[in-house]
Amino acid sequence: MNAKPPHNSRTLRTAQVRALDLLKMVEESKLIAPGRWEREIAADVVSLAQEQFGVTRRWHKDIVRSGPNTLATFHERRADRRLTEDEIVFLDLGPVFGDLEADVGRSFVVGSDPAKHRLVSDLEELHGAVGARMASSPNISGAELYRFAAAQAHNRGWDFIGKIAGHIVGPFSHLRDGGSKAEFYISPENERVLADVEFQGAPANWIIEIHIASPCASFAGFFEQLA
Repeated sequence: MNAKPPHNSRTLRTAQVRALDLLKMVEESKLIAPGRWEREIAADVVSLAQEQFGVTRRWHKDIVRSGPNTLATFHERRADRRLTEDEIVFLDLGPVFGDLEADVGRSFVVGSDPAKHRLVSDLEELHGAVGARMASSPNISGAELYRFAAAQAHNRGWDFIGKIAGHIVGPFSHLRDGGSKAEFYISPENERVLADVEFQGAPANWIIEIHIASPCASFAGFFEQLA
C-alpha cells in the first residue's frame, strides 16, 4: 500500500492555492451570470477543474447556491434555481489535488445591492478574525471558537447560520480514515481544545468556514479556507 503524503500545513496550502486559482478562473470566465441555472454553473466548474487543473476527484460534492438557496446548510437540499439580475451566489468546492484535499468557498454578487456587497466583504474579514482568535488562543475549544464566530457576525449585523464554523482537512479521504469524529469540528458540541486535536499522528489542520445571513433571512453568504 502506498503511503500517503504528510498532511502538514505547507502541502495543504499548496493545494489550497490551486483551488483558489480555480475559483478565480470561474469568476473570470463569467460562469456566474443572470439566466444560468445553478446546476449549469456546477457542471461548468467540474469541467473547468478537470480541463485546467486535472481534478478528477472531490472529497465532497461541489455546491452552487443562489438567492434563498444560500440559506441552506451543507446537507440541506434545495430545488435548482435560475439566477436573476440581483443575486448573491456562493460556491463550496472540495477538489483533491494529488492525494491532498482542498476546501474553499466564496460568495459573489450579481448586481449592485449594497447589503449583499457588504456581506461578501464582511465574510473574508470574519474569517480572518476567527483565524486570528484561534492562533492567539492556544487553549480555545471548538465550542468557544464557534461562539466567538457567531458573536463576531452578530456584531456586524449578521446572523451566523452555520451548524459548524470549521473542520479538519487532510489527505484524501480524511472522512473515510476516521475524520468524522465530533472533535474534528468547530461546533457548539466540541469542548476539546483544538490545538490538542491530532489526525493520523500529527496536529490537525483546520478549515474555518463562515456562513452568515441577513437579519431578515432573505439571503446568505459563505466563505471557507484554511485557518
